[in-house]
Amino acid sequence: MPPAGCYSPVYTCAAGRRRIIDGQIVACWVQMGLVLGLVCPVAVAWAGIQGIVEAVRAADQRQAVPAALLIAQLLQMPMAGITTGELGFLFWAVVGLALAAGEAAGRRSL
Repeated sequence: MPPAGCYSPVYTCAAGRRRIIDGQIVACWVQMGLVLGLVCPVAVAWAGIQGIVEAVRAADQRQAVPAALLIAQLLQMPMAGITTGELGFLFWAVVGLALAAGEAAGRRSL
């Protein structure tokens, strides 16, 4: 059982040893290999950046909060798994809200 407050995924090696993988980038490398492990963080960053761009494009002061949350979560990507668990729920919910706000702003301007 992991110690209290330890939310890092634990992987068991073929030799039976356990190792703790912390960070989205390294977790993607371990789970998907080197090639797809590089595509995964780029795709996550692209989704976050698209959310930031759409939130800024909405030109609404209330959209500063989702943009700030996405920037903070993208900065945490090397240190935490931002697409899984509670952080993942928050990340993808904020991406969805930011994209929806940008889409709504685009329809209003037409």
